[in-house]
Amino acid sequence: MRAFRHVLCATFVAFFAASATGAEVSGVRLEDRISVGGRALVLNGAGVRAKLLLQLYVVALYLPQPTKDVRAVFATAPRRIQMNLLHTVPSSEIVDALLDTMADNSSAAELAAVKPQTNQLVALIKPFKQVKKGDIVTLDLRLNPSS
Repeated sequence: MRAFRHVLCATFVAFFAASATGAEVSGVRLEDRISVGGRALVLNGAGVRAKLLLQLYVVALYLPQPTKDVRAVFATAPRRIQMNLLHTVPSSEIVDALLDTMADNSSAAELAAVKPQTNQLVALIKPFKQVKKGDIVTLDLRLNPSS
């Protein structure tokens, strides 16, 4: 599980271009502060994920406090990864973009270590068949799900 978190973080850290204080990325306005499980989070960074020439989505990372240290990202919770879709595409395109980014930012051993968790994530995304322009996908991590 630890390796999965590192691969997932590396995947999204590769996108981040904006710093905290809110941002507009490819026409998507991102809030500078949000709440997850009653805890305040701030925008740590954001960027665009493109495949070929198509910008697929804007991705944003929210943390309790801004950091550029990957280890610090995993040291605290809650956290949110938010994807704002820029085009209507088959869910397989989102899966391909995610897997390509993971492959670009991870070793074969790291990918193998998180294969079961990656398969679970893919299994959650594929049933949607299509994601539409304007859809927002959020992945929240809370250490205590009851909070």
